[in-house]
Amino acid sequence: MITQPPHTWLLLFPATYALHIVEEYWAGEGFYRWIGRIARIVLSPAQFLTANAALLAIMTIAVLSVHSLSAEGWLVAALAVIVSVNGLGHLVGTLVARSYSPGLATGLGLWTPLGIYTLMRTAPLLSATQLWIGVAAGLVIQAIVALLAFIIGKRVQPDSL
Repeated sequence: MITQPPHTWLLLFPATYALHIVEEYWAGEGFYRWIGRIARIVLSPAQFLTANAALLAIMTIAVLSVHSLSAEGWLVAALAVIVSVNGLGHLVGTLVARSYSPGLATGLGLWTPLGIYTLMRTAPLLSATQLWIGVAAGLVIQAIVALLAFIIGKRVQPDSL
């Protein structure tokens, strides 16, 4: 069976994720250090990079599996929600902590617009069920990713940092 390649614009998801990882790792104090200071979650650079490399691979596979918005549109909506929530999460983190959350620039400058554009482009093509499944899946996946950071990272007491 011959399948069509993914819609070219969907390749922006893994491409912008790679840029997001670069910003989170090298900008400011690095996200893994920032989250350690803010939430007392200690992630090593290796844990941070390994987790993000795995998630980038999963995102790439997801994007490459989308051959029809009518069939896999819920997955596209889920990706849109994941990147939008992540981008806005960096903004909330920055405001609450009153310090730059590494990932803020790519989160707000790339991911949030990409997510909103994707939802606007795909929503009219999806059934209400597909759209809400995608939105729910995106929120659940983003929550799982955040929870994994707490599970992978070692929670430390304030006086031990």
